[in-house]
Amino acid sequence: MSVMIISLMMFTAAVLAQSTELGVKGSIVVISGDYSSGSIILTNSGNLAYDLVMFQDFRVVNEAGKEVSGFTFTMNRTNFINWKRGKSYVVGYRISAEKGIPAGDYSLLLRFRAISSGAGRLYILTARIPVRVIENPLRFGKLSMYVEGREGYNQIFNGDTLVVYSHVQNIGHFNVSGKATVYLEREGKQYLKQSREITLTPGDNVIKFEMKIPQDFSDGTYTLVYIIKYPSGEKRFTKNIKIGVGVEVINLSVKSSRVFLNENNVAYLTLIADRDISLRIEMNAISGGKVIYRTERVINVGSGSRVITLNLPTNSSGDIKTEVGIYYGTRLLRSFQISYQVVTYPVLSNVMYKKTGPNSIEIILKIENGNDKPVTGTLSYELYTEEKTLYKKSLKITIPSGALTMKLNFKVPVGEKVYYRFSLNALDRVTLKEGSLLLKPPSTSTSSSPSSTITKTTSSSPISTTSSSTEGRGGNAGLYAVIILVIAAIILVGYYENVKTRPRKRVRPKPKRKSPLGRFKRPKIPKFRENKELPKK
Repeated sequence: MSVMIISLMMFTAAVLAQSTELGVKGSIVVISGDYSSGSIILTNSGNLAYDLVMFQDFRVVNEAGKEVSGFTFTMNRTNFINWKRGKSYVVGYRISAEKGIPAGDYSLLLRFRAISSGAGRLYILTARIPVRVIENPLRFGKLSMYVEGREGYNQIFNGDTLVVYSHVQNIGHFNVSGKATVYLEREGKQYLKQSREITLTPGDNVIKFEMKIPQDFSDGTYTLVYIIKYPSGEKRFTKNIKIGVGVEVINLSVKSSRVFLNENNVAYLTLIADRDISLRIEMNAISGGKVIYRTERVINVGSGSRVITLNLPTNSSGDIKTEVGIYYGTRLLRSFQISYQVVTYPVLSNVMYKKTGPNSIEIILKIENGNDKPVTGTLSYELYTEEKTLYKKSLKITIPSGALTMKLNFKVPVGEKVYYRFSLNALDRVTLKEGSLLLKPPSTSTSSSPSSTITKTTSSSPISTTSSSTEGRGGNAGLYAVIILVIAAIILVGYYENVKTRPRKRVRPKPKRKSPLGRFKRPKIPKFRENKELPKK
């Protein structure tokens, strides 16, 4: 029966056929030079039911309606029996397009022959299916990136490894060769460029690069460029990223701009860290054009705000300029220069005197200044006896670099101990010297040799300073003193010998003074007999 119907359909097609259109749901995408398979839905959307519908042929037309050759098309089902109104069939297909067919939009026209139910009339059914021909089988996903070991963090630091990747879907049935490239770009220059040949197989492909950011890489905003080239074109991704060390060095300040020799002095380094990081700090201290101190220190800094204390050298006096460099690896993050002055306070180191007249002396003061610049100060002194103050005065003086010798002349009483106190106040430090001296009166001997002099001096430690000592008189003064003492001894010996040889005068005793009360007998001192029974001492 079916064979008879089919034969009848073929015999009467040219005379009795009437045309109607089937409903189509779905579209087809095929790659030029490849094939595509899938399914579409055909629906009897007319008012008639058909006892038999049979696929006859197909053709492909372009947007202008012109037929295009180079396509093949097959369906997994060609005959449909009892196709009721509104009924749909899912039909599998396979379509191929020859290589060289231009990419674009086309229409696949399917033609069927159908016999209506009841009347048995012959109809021509058509279906129009959209077809898109493409040259590139690649479908590109979005560009993704992360920092190795810190997934989920958006910040990129020097020393990090940046992983960049994308998914590429090859919807074709053959491999596609290409080339992938990635680099950073800023101001027209390319950095950290990597390229490699790739083969994109049918299905999902992941193209991944690992970019190691050097420690000495410059901070700033860069454009990440990611390119995949394939035979029919290229796909380019760009994304702006910011790269930095993750540490912002804020400031470096010095505690004291002027300190005394060997006094503690520090600098404060303030910084903000976005991560845990190791930094290297180099310090060079320069004084008088020479490097007097050099050190290198590694510190581990945690995230957050930090203040780092740096010890400064103070073992050399003078103006000191310290250069401080903060490094991450070999990269200099920031450098500073700080200046401070190391001073050594002037010291009243020695007090001496010499006799310049019968009742006059000259006091010689020695003041030492270890700084390379003059220093002003106040010299105060006081000379006094146990009964009164002889001299008291303060002098403003300028002490040159090195040493200063001062000479002060005074008149002092002979034969009376004179005390002195000298103090030097310079750079807010006081040095004190105290002592005493004595000018003896000249000898009563007829000899013309000079009278002897006895001196005694004492010294005290400087206030808030190291102790200092007082020197005696100079070598010549000591020699003169010895000679005077020898001469005095000779005079004394001669004097006593002369006294011995003189005849002694008889001295009459003085009469006893009589008491107005008459005779008075002085009472005897009582005597006590020792008790022998008591223990002896």
